[in-house]
Amino acid sequence: MAEVDVEVKWHAPRSPARSVPTFSPIRRRALSPLLAEYYRHVGVVTVDSQRILTPAGMARPIRSRAVLGYHRALRENWEDSAPQHHKDSDLGLLSYTPELIDHLTYLVWTKFSREPEVWHYSGMQEDRFDDLRHYLRWLAGEQESRP
Repeated sequence: MAEVDVEVKWHAPRSPARSVPTFSPIRRRALSPLLAEYYRHVGVVTVDSQRILTPAGMARPIRSRAVLGYHRALRENWEDSAPQHHKDSDLGLLSYTPELIDHLTYLVWTKFSREPEVWHYSGMQEDRFDDLRHYLRWLAGEQESRP
């Protein structure tokens, strides 16, 4: 594997979060045990230009014209994408890249898991992860996404 320079910045959390906004304007999701532990220690993380958001920072981008437009495009045009396969009340926005709107990452709540899955979109690439831990390992180059 080739070595790549990546710039990572992170900030301590400002206040403890209890829930996560979803793409449904009337639904928030309680933090899972892993998300609660993560957000207890970590605030906003920037990996190059990708922003991994805090729960407090998720609401504004979720309602932005650019993110909602891409979210709708995935629902209408990408077979089995997170927005096409799941209701808005089961989808949160973990990260996005403001300059590249087709680069975003969903938290995906399913009926069968205690932790939300993480589905990452980058252009025409989709990567799915069992949970936040696996996604962060993938970002660090330590793990592959699941098929």
